[in-house]
Amino acid sequence: ETLCKTVLADNRRLVLVNLPPIELDKPEAQRFDASKIARYNAIVAAVAARLDVPLADINAMLAERRKTSGQPQTVDGVHL
Repeated sequence: ETLCKTVLADNRRLVLVNLPPIELDKPEAQRFDASKIARYNAIVAAVAARLDVPLADINAMLAERRKTSGQPQTVDGVHL
């Protein structure tokens, strides 16, 4: 949050982006704790709300896109 305030104090535009969903069916994803994604994303959303800056919710967008397309959204389960 301090970094965000520093950026805003310099009259720059800021958009926060949350973490994408982890695709657990890919090997690299096993290295991460997927249960922490929702908590982290909630923190990012709260900071965006407090600072009145836009939040790009790629988590929801990618989850919906995978649901409707049936196709993977990451190269290794983690990275876009």
